[in-house]
Amino acid sequence: MPRSDTPLDVTLAEMLVALQRRMHLVLTFEPETTALPVTPIITVPEMADRIRARISSEQTLVFDSLFAGARSRVALLVALWAVLELLKRRVIVAEQGTLFGTIILSAGPQFAATALTALDSSEDQ
Repeated sequence: MPRSDTPLDVTLAEMLVALQRRMHLVLTFEPETTALPVTPIITVPEMADRIRARISSEQTLVFDSLFAGARSRVALLVALWAVLELLKRRVIVAEQGTLFGTIILSAGPQFAATALTALDSSEDQ
């Protein structure tokens, strides 16, 4: 940029005001960092343990009650997946007295023998 011999008609105070305006613009456009709430994710083995504990204490469990406390779609899917895994491994059984009736879950033939911490994808057949 070529130098000009003509002096600028700007005072130091005006330059400081311009700098303050620029700093204000820069600072207002910086995104604020806010921590988003992290919902704890429950795993299939953890949900299976919860289902098994409820069946141990209550003898039977209404299928719909598993979804009452779910706060997200992920929690719903994990609960369903845990039920399907437990049914597949014969840890629980599901009974439905009438068409479109309530589904009742109870202990199955492998209820006492199955270690639910072993529920992982390596055991899938």
